[in-house]
Amino acid sequence: MSRSSLVFLALSLSLVVPAVGCSSSQKAPDSAASAASATSSSAKGVVPPGEAKVGDRSYCLVSKEEFVVNADSPKAEYEGKTYYFCCSGCDKAFSKDPKKFLTK
Repeated sequence: MSRSSLVFLALSLSLVVPAVGCSSSQKAPDSAASAASATSSSAKGVVPPGEAKVGDRSYCLVSKEEFVVNADSPKAEYEGKTYYFCCSGCDKAFSKDPKKFLTK
């Protein structure tokens, strides 16, 4: 296979394969209340992990993706704080080694 064919194949696959991250596994808000929370939290800005509450816009310590914290967002407790995550894979990774993600 020629080099140009390999480059074309790689570029084609990058368009088909989803990027690494968790946003594709998030559920879209399914109620007007969730949409209202997302709108009001974006006006406040991004709340740091460990300080975020339901309805706040925060970011995942593992994936670094921004998301709106919902009542069903995965979470983990560590040293008296609640950390919310964009997906259940991220809360599991955090729980295995919290200091790894808090010292970055």
